[in-house]
Amino acid sequence: MKKSFKIFVSHIILLTLSLGVSQAQINSTLETTVVDVLAQLPTEDLAHSDRLMREVIALGDTGILEFTSRLVPAGAGNDTQARYLLHSLAAYAGREVTPEERQLVESTFQKAIAQEKDPEVKRFLLERLTFVATDRSVGFLSDYLGDPEYYQSALSVLESIGTQTAASAVYKELSGAEGERQYAIIESLGELRYLPSNESLIAISDTPDWISVKYVLWALSEIASEDSYNTLVKAASTGRYRMDTKEGVNALLNYGLRLRETGNKSLSQDVGKTLMKNCKDEDQLHFRSAGLELLRDAEPSSLNRTLLKEVANSDPKYRGAVVDLAEETVLNQYYSSWIKYFNKAPEDIKVQVLRKIGKINNSDVFNACVLPSINSNNEQLRIAAIKSVAYQEKTLGMPVLMEQLEKKNSSEELVAIEETLLRMVDAGDAQSLAMHLNKVDEKGKITLVHVLGTRQMKIGFDSVASLYGTGSEELDLAVAEALGSVASTSNLDTLLEMLDKEASKKKVEILQSSVIQVLDASDSDMSSEVIEGFKNAERKSNWFAVLAALEDPEALNELEIFLEDGSDAEKNRAVAALSDWRDRGSIPLLYHAATSNQSEQLRSEAFRAYLKQVVASDHPDDQKLLLIKRILPYHKGTDEKKLIIRSAGTLHTFLALVFVSDFIEEDGLVNTASNTAIRIALPTPTFEGLSGDVVRDIVSRSIDNLTGQDSQYLKIDVREFLENMSSEKGYLPLFNGKDLSGWQGLVEDPVKRSKMTKAQLERKQQSADQEMRQDWIVENGNLKFVGEGFKNICTVQNYGDFEMLVDWKIGEGGDSGVYLRGTPQVQIWDTALTEVGAQVGSGGLYNNEKYENKPMAVADNPVNQWNTFRIRIVGDVVTVHLNGILVVDQVRMENYWDRSQELFPKEAIELQAHGENVEFRNVYVRELGAE
Repeated sequence: MKKSFKIFVSHIILLTLSLGVSQAQINSTLETTVVDVLAQLPTEDLAHSDRLMREVIALGDTGILEFTSRLVPAGAGNDTQARYLLHSLAAYAGREVTPEERQLVESTFQKAIAQEKDPEVKRFLLERLTFVATDRSVGFLSDYLGDPEYYQSALSVLESIGTQTAASAVYKELSGAEGERQYAIIESLGELRYLPSNESLIAISDTPDWISVKYVLWALSEIASEDSYNTLVKAASTGRYRMDTKEGVNALLNYGLRLRETGNKSLSQDVGKTLMKNCKDEDQLHFRSAGLELLRDAEPSSLNRTLLKEVANSDPKYRGAVVDLAEETVLNQYYSSWIKYFNKAPEDIKVQVLRKIGKINNSDVFNACVLPSINSNNEQLRIAAIKSVAYQEKTLGMPVLMEQLEKKNSSEELVAIEETLLRMVDAGDAQSLAMHLNKVDEKGKITLVHVLGTRQMKIGFDSVASLYGTGSEELDLAVAEALGSVASTSNLDTLLEMLDKEASKKKVEILQSSVIQVLDASDSDMSSEVIEGFKNAERKSNWFAVLAALEDPEALNELEIFLEDGSDAEKNRAVAALSDWRDRGSIPLLYHAATSNQSEQLRSEAFRAYLKQVVASDHPDDQKLLLIKRILPYHKGTDEKKLIIRSAGTLHTFLALVFVSDFIEEDGLVNTASNTAIRIALPTPTFEGLSGDVVRDIVSRSIDNLTGQDSQYLKIDVREFLENMSSEKGYLPLFNGKDLSGWQGLVEDPVKRSKMTKAQLERKQQSADQEMRQDWIVENGNLKFVGEGFKNICTVQNYGDFEMLVDWKIGEGGDSGVYLRGTPQVQIWDTALTEVGAQVGSGGLYNNEKYENKPMAVADNPVNQWNTFRIRIVGDVVTVHLNGILVVDQVRMENYWDRSQELFPKEAIELQAHGENVEFRNVYVRELGAE
């Protein structure tokens, strides 16, 4: 028996220990989860936040309380993440969860509030309850309504619940409440619109405490009981229907609006009538206007009589409110009574009335109001009448407008006529408008030309074109601008002839735009016609901008002649045209102009135009960066260097960041380079940002150099970016631009090396390294082969899967490549070497036999210009981008040394020497799966 008891006790002990361990494990797991959730804040987006909230709710009340336990009093520590989490949880539970889950969050917050001792933390939790509280929380919250520390927070939550149960709990506190707490309770009863409290509130309205009365009056206006009418009218009357400390007139007005909202329109109108009866002085007109608004639901004929009476008020702003209300309510039905009033009204009132009644399409309105007003001596009335014509029948209105246009008009009237015509006319009116061109004065002609051009009335070309050169420059400019819209391709010759004859720079520019507009609208390519006309032109430079719009190689050739042999003025115009060239074809010409022996003005303009074209081109970012770098040696002065840096700043690439970082410590460029580097690296809505050790170093060196508006806020973003950057090493340099560190001479191939003894390999390596130092040099920061024959250079470190960046340049007849894991090769060569098949371009897997060995496209830059490879190898699958263009798309690379075997899992990266004329720079590698 004792033995059995001992066994039983031991089992109990073991079970207890086991449960203790399990509970410890549970606590440890919960702690880990909580820490992990908090570490993800703030979340990347709303979807991420919602996923986290689902995870938190799944932890139950124990898990949620673990988060609330991390709150600390203000100033006692940093609980920002916990507060952010709890706020997000409350907001989420108030909108996205099941009733059961909402109840869980609600009850857990109640527990946390009850347990919390610190007043500030308790208030924080109470305020979060606002999002999820239901009637289940009313009793809990009632306990706080009498507490001076928490009644405000409790009232806010009860207001958010918004039920009769919540309102009843608030009402119970009204009796005996004093001072600030009484004001807050009264305000909440108003917010809750709790009708049972109305009688008690009316009783309080007689108190001498004017603050209490102010709150009561507003609460009564919100509750909107009929029983409150006399109380609110009395309060407004006591304040003489002006703003006073009790704000009675405001409460009465709000009462009227609430009555209308609840459907008690009759009493709402009584409020309106009371306001209008008692608000007559100038400083009361805003209340009178509001009272008038409360009458909008009155019987229409009665309302119309009231409005006709009120429109005679001397205040123009009040009259404006009257006619606005009339337009919205009675004007269409009772326009005849307004016509009668209009005929007797003073002219300033006529203007305001006509702006409304003139919108009614009716012959009586037109004849009785619009026509007489057009002939008025009052300019404002004439303008109102002109604008009213837009709403009348075109057959009535158009003749009137044309007749008015023949008169001497002010500039304001001409604008009104033009606006009205634009509202009325369509293509069918072109002939009529064109016929009137000869009947009006020059200002009238300009108005009609604007209308014909804006409405693109093609039938009016001859009439419009015939005006050119017949009047002032203002007319010529209007005609020149309109011609592009009214011309068709059949009018192109006339336009080009006008362009060729024009000597005024300003007119030339507008005519150029008109010609381009016609060309762009044409369904056919008219380049040959334009180029032929250009060859026979007298003022050829007038045509340069037109040539720029053609995107035609022959047009580019024609412009190149003037860039080389033209006068200074012609060269400048050529550069301006090349700056706006629509395709990237002008980039070589601009480069030549910016780097050759030209005048300083022309060189400077070409330099800026070159960068503008490069940045705007559709070249891939890698190619853009190469083109930006190419112009760098030819800059003159700090400003042009800054322009180069900013141009590179439009490219969100690692190599662009490296390029810009070279200027971070250069005098005069520190701020520009630092700001640009950070702009390149940081994420945008369409770019995830750069990362890695090199990026971290550059951004860290740049942050303290930030300047400009809001730089202090940018620094915060940058520090957050650095804190959140992944620990991945990213791209690391294989070549430091100074010496051959990290490189060695090549000893045979991987198969032969594997068969050598350690001693043999060391001897051969020493010999290969000696040759490397003779054949490979560092010059101007570039790795350059100066030897002869086949003497590759290879990395000391071996690599498996990786991504590689490398710039390369070859001369005429050049032949080279990049070996991946000691295996040939990603091909580099002069595409002119057609005898060996180089016309296919660089980047292909040259030694493949079974799988594709040619690139998908020719993406090489000309010899002696830099190129950029982006190479990725995973397993034996290779992808290559050349100058940003995909040339090899996931092609398997064969083991050249033994085609029966897979690629070596790890080997060196080699740069091939296959004769002379090869250089490399910016050699970076990012290992994949090596972290």
